[in-house]
Amino acid sequence: KKLLVKMEPDEDVRAHMRMNIQSLHSFGFILTFVLFAGALVGFAVIGGVVGPNVLVQNFDYDVDLFRDSWSGSVTDLNKLNQQILLLAKIQNKQQGSVGLSGDVTFLLSLELKGDLPESLWIPQEQTDGQVVVARTHTITCDAGEEFCSTVLLSHEPFITQPNYRYNVSLANVNDTTSAFLGNFTFDISYVNDRFTLFEVWCRFGFLLFTAIVLIIFAHKLKGFAWADWTVEQKWTTLLLVGLFAWNNPFFPLGLLINHWIPAFIDALMVVSFLILLLLYWLIMFDGIHRASEERNWFFYFPKILILTVLWGVTIAVFTMMGLRELDDPSSTLDNIPYYFVWKVIMIVLVVIYALYLAYVVCRAFGTMISKRSSPLLGSRVIFFNIFTLVIFLLTLAGFIAGYITPLVKDDCKLRKPKKGKEEKRERREENMLTCSAAEFLAFLSLYNLYVFTLAFVYLPNTRVASNALGSLQYDGMIELEDTEAKLTSHISENDDDDDFGINLESDSDSDSL
Repeated sequence: KKLLVKMEPDEDVRAHMRMNIQSLHSFGFILTFVLFAGALVGFAVIGGVVGPNVLVQNFDYDVDLFRDSWSGSVTDLNKLNQQILLLAKIQNKQQGSVGLSGDVTFLLSLELKGDLPESLWIPQEQTDGQVVVARTHTITCDAGEEFCSTVLLSHEPFITQPNYRYNVSLANVNDTTSAFLGNFTFDISYVNDRFTLFEVWCRFGFLLFTAIVLIIFAHKLKGFAWADWTVEQKWTTLLLVGLFAWNNPFFPLGLLINHWIPAFIDALMVVSFLILLLLYWLIMFDGIHRASEERNWFFYFPKILILTVLWGVTIAVFTMMGLRELDDPSSTLDNIPYYFVWKVIMIVLVVIYALYLAYVVCRAFGTMISKRSSPLLGSRVIFFNIFTLVIFLLTLAGFIAGYITPLVKDDCKLRKPKKGKEEKRERREENMLTCSAAEFLAFLSLYNLYVFTLAFVYLPNTRVASNALGSLQYDGMIELEDTEAKLTSHISENDDDDDFGINLESDSDSDSL
């Protein structure tokens, strides 16, 4: 017999889909969080124990730059060293006085030499064909600190020659400047070639595992039509594809060619994945409150508009910065044309997104607390809210600490001087850049583990997957059970989009209905 069941257009029939998350009990949820946290900490420990040092640093201490210029060099570099940086740390003469700040102009030149015996040092031309460039940096000396702020003088994004030599001197030296600035400590740092190999293997491992998870996820859902997938499953598929961008399969390309294209692809992939993740959070949190409302263009348009503009501005800034560094390694963000305008636009967009996200998160938690979500959606809502909030806080901490940014490819950041009464020798040898293999591997694995966990909890459980009749015969995930009559049911196609034809068969007569 055939029974036509009329369902309202706004009713989410996919809410009846039985996923792993709906089969987990309290212990299962706790175990999922514990495994995620354990894996994240485990990767950080592996990076700290097995991973090599990120940078090789060469220091030159107690340089009196007020009397004479300074020259320093490094040799025997190769493409695995990725990039080279020149930093300076200045001693604070006025440790017991109030904090001081002033502008100091450095005159910088860079010379390169090949690996052949007859090779000569060749000056590298900077912007507009100049050999020596003048760059003004603001030096800040806090009261009570032995050293002033660290200054990044040069950042060469590619290793083009095996030998580099820098020459640094001061301009506009006056009595005020020399009164609070003492001797200089220079640091020529480049990426450890062993860490580069470690990074290549880590990215390859996550790429391989992402492909395996994506294949398993697609195989488990192949028996169901795309229209019947839950919104979580559709977004998880997109995030799994986005993980290929986060893990960057083109990373080795930057080690083979000295061109701006690999750097552009790197920034493009990282920013694109982060924007996709921000869009996912915004849509999902807003969708929790509007579960019974129709998803029209007004629901998606403001979210996509805000993040598309943010994506375009971010890519533009990173591209201009990369191209600027190719022409002039001593260039800073302030040298980018209209950088202040770009910066203001980015800050405004980030603030708008943050306020929008806070608004939809509050409404989502209000919906969860008021228990207005259906029992079948309850576990999905609670898990997503808590799990995503943890990831968001970790992401925010990474941005604030400077670990999640494509600006510096090795995820290093300038280190602030230590506070306290440590020995003078210890503070003098303190690294000017802080980064480690543990930090790199932890934040590389963060989003991988996040998406892998989503893929596990949003998969249909084994019983539902085994009952699928195939994509041509089974169009939905609605599970109807009648143990007494032992009815078998499946959704059949109907000309009316709002009607679902359900064939109900029984061994008994019509009185079973």
